[in-house]
Amino acid sequence: MPSFGKGIQVTTALILLLACQSDKPEAQAKKALSAAVAAVEAGDVGGALEVLHPDFQGSIEGEGGLTKPQARLVLMGILRQGKVGLTLLRVDARLEGAEVIQEVEALASQGGQRSRRHWLFTWAKQGGAYKLRRMQEL
Repeated sequence: MPSFGKGIQVTTALILLLACQSDKPEAQAKKALSAAVAAVEAGDVGGALEVLHPDFQGSIEGEGGLTKPQARLVLMGILRQGKVGLTLLRVDARLEGAEVIQEVEALASQGGQRSRRHWLFTWAKQGGAYKLRRMQEL
């Protein structure tokens, strides 16, 4: 007969496992966003781009038509100028069909310069994870 202590450990482990598997899409997209932010701050281009959907399309500072390969070049150029800091001020998310729509407000800093940024992100499930399909700077 198993001991009471072992039973609690097994029950706790099962609850945690189920909690991880039942993350709402909005929470999964927020985790992916947080991972991308951490990668950018660490200067890890590959890690930052890992969250991008194969069909990624984006726009920054009024420039449209940004593809995944172009995003790599832009990010490499930005990181060459120095360490980037990103602080998420607000992340509002909602589920629309199979996609998660996030409105994100952040404080970006680099080389003593700071700016407030506002984006609209669209996340789609791909390969079991939410990937950033569209990005629009507002």
